[in-house]
Amino acid sequence: MKNYIYIILSLTISLSAFGQKNLTVNYSVETSGDFFQKEENDLDDLDKKINEGIKNHISDFKFTLKINETESLFESVKTMSNDHNSFGYKITQSVIQSKKKFYANINTRESLTETESYGQKFIIVDTLRTSKDWVIGNETKKIGDYQCIKATTKKTVINTEGEFITDIVVWFAPEISFSFGPLGYGGLPGLILELQDDIFVYKVNELNYVENLKIKKPNSGKKVTKKEFLEIGLKAIENRF
Repeated sequence: MKNYIYIILSLTISLSAFGQKNLTVNYSVETSGDFFQKEENDLDDLDKKINEGIKNHISDFKFTLKINETESLFESVKTMSNDHNSFGYKITQSVIQSKKKFYANINTRESLTETESYGQKFIIVDTLRTSKDWVIGNETKKIGDYQCIKATTKKTVINTEGEFITDIVVWFAPEISFSFGPLGYGGLPGLILELQDDIFVYKVNELNYVENLKIKKPNSGKKVTKKEFLEIGLKAIENRF
C-alpha cells in the first residue's frame, strides 16, 4: 500500500474501505456578508476599509485539520501572497483566527487553543463539546458526494459591550466517523465538512487519508481557562481607556 491515499471529494470512498485511522482535511474560508453589517450611511471610513480588506484577502487563507484515532489539530497553512504586510491582510488574519492552533482529544475531552494575545502567549483550556451540546436537525445536503446533516450550537462572546450569544452552524458527514472539525469544534457523530462562525464559512476542499500521523499537542503559553482568558481581555481593553 502507498504511504498515503489522496482522495478528492468527488470520489465516494469511505474511511472503512481503507481501514485508515488518520486523516488530513483541507479547508478554505469565505464570507457570507460584510464584517460590519450596517447601512451604508452608518459606516465610517475605517469600517469600510475593514470590510473591503477582508473581501480582498479572505481567499489568501487556507487551513488544515489533522486527525488521528483520538486527537485533532486545526491550524492555518502558509499560502502565497504578496501582501502580507497590508492592513487588509492583517485584519483578515486576526478576525478569522489564523494565528491560533486548536487541539482536541476525544478520549480526555480536552480542548486547547494556542493563541498570542495582549502581548503574551496563552493556552486556553476548555472541554470538548459532546453530541449533547449540539442540536442535530433534519436538514441534509450533499458536500461533494457526502451526505451531510445540519447541526447547531451556541458560542458566547464577552467584551466591553456585554455578553453576546451567536449560533455556530455546521454540516457533518456521518460516513466519515471522526468527531472533529474546524476551530476546535467536534463531538458530533461524523466529520464537520462545513462550519459557519458569524460571517465566516470554513469549507472542506479535499481529504487525505494517511497511515501515520503524529499530532503535536500545543504547549507554548500560559495555561488559562476560557473564563480567565476573557477576564484578561476585558482588563486589557479597560486599561486602554
